[in-house]
Amino acid sequence: MSGSCSIFRPIARQLKSSKCVAILIVLGMTFGCSKSRKSNEPQIAKVKTAEKVNLGHREIETHSFRRIIENKTFNKTLRLTDDDHSHTLVRNCRFFRIDGDGVLLRDVCNVTIADCIFDNINGQAAIRGSVAGGTQDVRILGNSIRNCAENGITFGQRSHLGVDHRRLLIEGNQIVDTGQSRGDGKSHSIYVQARDFEIIGNVISGARDGNAISVRSSGKVLGNRITGESKTRKPGIRYFSDHQRGASNELFISGNYISGQRIGIDLSEPMPRYDGKIGDGHVVQSFVLKGNDVEANQTPIAVSEELRQSAYRTVIE
Repeated sequence: MSGSCSIFRPIARQLKSSKCVAILIVLGMTFGCSKSRKSNEPQIAKVKTAEKVNLGHREIETHSFRRIIENKTFNKTLRLTDDDHSHTLVRNCRFFRIDGDGVLLRDVCNVTIADCIFDNINGQAAIRGSVAGGTQDVRILGNSIRNCAENGITFGQRSHLGVDHRRLLIEGNQIVDTGQSRGDGKSHSIYVQARDFEIIGNVISGARDGNAISVRSSGKVLGNRITGESKTRKPGIRYFSDHQRGASNELFISGNYISGQRIGIDLSEPMPRYDGKIGDGHVVQSFVLKGNDVEANQTPIAVSEELRQSAYRTVIE
């Protein structure tokens, strides 16, 4: 309490009346207790300067975060949807039986969601990056995701509105049984429209509706393991060109293990952009498929005739 009451010390020296001193003591107690009032917001831990923690498979210093939400159980959507929620770490939390998304992200930067459990999520996704507002430097690391009505992880893009999710990293997550309420092939275990993403080392299994990994722009898909089965017989990894490409203008798919699919990796024909824009100014022009283990599929790799033309660079090794 002494810290809370220090502002009163110079005045106390000048007061001789015991009544005044008593008033000051009461005021000091009031100020001191104000910190203990309960809040409906998730409790936030203090961040220790330069503390290093293992998040998924990465060691990250927590000093880059302003707040940490940890060891909580959620039965409604955690909304990180304005700049007040930037620089937030969510770790070791449980999201269970939610009639909505598990976590919704919009208009934030430097957010990490790590080592959490998502089970029985009945919204659009366990973790969703909105099309109504973008993000920057979001990392999804080492989470367990299962029993999703629609997508496991999804991040949108609306380039005509300036909405993108820059420097997105999805790494080391385990995703089982997605698209449980769908049967049209439009829900995916990982569904990314954002530009120049990284999808690394995820393990995807069980039943699903659409693709294990569906990407709509340039980026990297590295070292993922895909088994299980699509109810609609969709490919394990698929590029579908209905969103704007990124600055790299390359889709690099390497070191993935895919088995039991009708098509292991599918590069589909160029399509108009989601907003009806025609031409190929939004279509990725360079494709590198290297060192993928895809032989245990009905068709290991399918590349459309259009993407085999000289206007595109397609390398398969």
